[in-house]
Amino acid sequence: MLISYFDTTICNDNLGNSIITEGVLDFFDEIFPEAFLIKIPYIEGIESHSLSYIKRSDFTFFAGTNSLNSHMANYNQWGITKRNKTHIKDVILCGLGWWQYEDEPDEYTKDILYSVLNKNYIHSLRDNYTTNRLRGIGFNNVINTGCPSMWRLTQEYCADIPTAKVDSVVVTFTNYNQHPAMDNALMHLLKKLYKNIYLWVQGPQDYEYGRRLCPEVTILPPRLSALDDILRSENIEYVGTRLHAGIRALQHKRRATIIGIDNRAIEISRDTNLPVVPRGDWQTLYAHLTSSKPTIINMPWEAIKLWKSQFSASSK
Repeated sequence: MLISYFDTTICNDNLGNSIITEGVLDFFDEIFPEAFLIKIPYIEGIESHSLSYIKRSDFTFFAGTNSLNSHMANYNQWGITKRNKTHIKDVILCGLGWWQYEDEPDEYTKDILYSVLNKNYIHSLRDNYTTNRLRGIGFNNVINTGCPSMWRLTQEYCADIPTAKVDSVVVTFTNYNQHPAMDNALMHLLKKLYKNIYLWVQGPQDYEYGRRLCPEVTILPPRLSALDDILRSENIEYVGTRLHAGIRALQHKRRATIIGIDNRAIEISRDTNLPVVPRGDWQTLYAHLTSSKPTIINMPWEAIKLWKSQFSASSK
């Protein structure tokens, strides 16, 4: 069996996509353990070589990230155009999300999605907002499964996450959504509450921005392995604006508080109880950090099971 998938880690500067892709690869290992996997670039380079693999594949998936939006001609986060769309067929979505809160999808976007998305298999989407967006333009074969990076966060798994604040914290900022006043206030609060502060660099400009905000903190290298190492080796928790750095902390059974700066974290939190506090809500954030309570994630397990089950017979 040959499976191709649009790999969001290719030609991309957001290390959070590696966290999502890891969850997707777990799904491939579970359902298609003997399949040969082909990585396809997702933003550019969907040309003859990639198209030949897509044509030969038993399944083609597009997984993770927030590449869907209402105006794909203007904000193109998936390298499908009117020129190549006729060669890309039956793509199945896995945990995709919508870029931002937007108006209705335009005709160009509808045309692209109608052309390339599979009509026979159910698509997995990251949140109810994205699910309703696609249903609104005629896709009834869509369900909310949450993000694949959260598919291991069962209640039993999360029961091992500490409930009380510890002395060390790893923080992140977001290079494309900087707010110096808000981020300075966040650092001021963290300095009051924690003895040791580490900054993880998830994207370009995070280093310089973080250094200006908090020159005295320990800055971790821009590698996912660096985040993993600190989460394994320290009695530590996470607070920051990067959604998937927070999910990574939960994967390591560390307490996490995600600062919601856009629709992604806010919508996932609304659906799953992911610990998210809106940026600037200092009273709620302080109470959340200083209180002792369990992490309870409510994933749509039946939807996840349903979505996976449609591939079980094909994988044998």
